[in-house]
Amino acid sequence: MKLKKSTSSGISNIYIDQILKPYHLPHFIGIFPSDKCPKLDKIPKNFCMILNTDTSSGPGKHWFCVMRHNKEIKISDSSNILLPLVNPPNNLADIVRKGSLLRTYPIQPVDTKTCGFYCIHDVLLYHLKLLKKKSKTKPFKRKHTTLNDEICISNIEKMMSIIN
Repeated sequence: MKLKKSTSSGISNIYIDQILKPYHLPHFIGIFPSDKCPKLDKIPKNFCMILNTDTSSGPGKHWFCVMRHNKEIKISDSSNILLPLVNPPNNLADIVRKGSLLRTYPIQPVDTKTCGFYCIHDVLLYHLKLLKKKSKTKPFKRKHTTLNDEICISNIEKMMSIIN
């Protein structure tokens, strides 16, 4: 699948699902708005999911990814603005409180709406690690984030061919 690269309006949960669904990722449990986030005790031991900071009644604000391997919870937020969330639902607050950030710096350029692509990137990377498959992806730039959107898309396309 070739990814659409237009990021002026961001991407929807439907588009994210269209990209990930064909890969039947065993630990991917879904895409959720903040008020529909599953409770930790109802989720498998190993999982990853994509969440939106907006509620189900809103248009969507910012995508981030949560992954758990055994007891370690990692939160991937491309713009590093997630914590602290304002009035998160109890189940989401619990996940955020028990997790740690995958990165402590932003990788998404400030002027883009590409957070959904970074979530897709991290979901695919999570599964490749669990499958013990090597991915020859480029690292994100810490200081020159303007390059990271292209790196992200390129990395996703590489990982998609490995998982396939």
